[in-house]
Amino acid sequence: AHHVLLLSIDTLRADMLRDPDRGRSDFPALTELLAASTWFDRTFSTAAGTDLALACIVTGRWHPFVPVATTLFEALAQDGRTIHAILPREVLRYAGEPLLRRGTSTLDVIVSDRKQRDVADHSTSDEVTDRALAALAQADADGKRGLVWAHYFDLHEHAQLPLPAAASALQASNDSAHVVRYRAQLRVIDTAIGRLRRELTARGLAERT
Repeated sequence: AHHVLLLSIDTLRADMLRDPDRGRSDFPALTELLAASTWFDRTFSTAAGTDLALACIVTGRWHPFVPVATTLFEALAQDGRTIHAILPREVLRYAGEPLLRRGTSTLDVIVSDRKQRDVADHSTSDEVTDRALAALAQADADGKRGLVWAHYFDLHEHAQLPLPAAASALQASNDSAHVVRYRAQLRVIDTAIGRLRRELTARGLAERT
């Protein structure tokens, strides 16, 4: 029985990964993952806010406020899966909690705004990766089929977070300061997801996830 790992990256721009030169070289882990993936070219967000936009993942509806009798996670839980979500506190703080927590067996709440409400002060990508690995390992140890949803939030916070060390290596001559900060945080996430995939392989979980 296979586990399911659902990765979502907040405010990820597809054009950052489509560049044949900079996308492939600057973000190797995501490039490798996407090379074996199905791309959907005609997509739209259901809302401007993350909490409402993510609702479509669990409801399958474009309208975030339409009543739904059974969410995706509730249906999978009824089928015997353990559902673990790793979500930012900012996303759960407002409209997100009633929908995004429905059907989850357990939840890790990630805190990026320790000093000032809704203002991130540190990267959480490594923590999200650690929690995802731990949740999959726990489901496997318990002999359960697990679904783990890991939501990476650093890109959403790229204007607030300290500039990572990788920024200078990613900068092109025509990049604005805004683009440099965005690409630097995407590299942080790329590195974290690369580590996640390597760890899954090392633990013997990759072929069963």
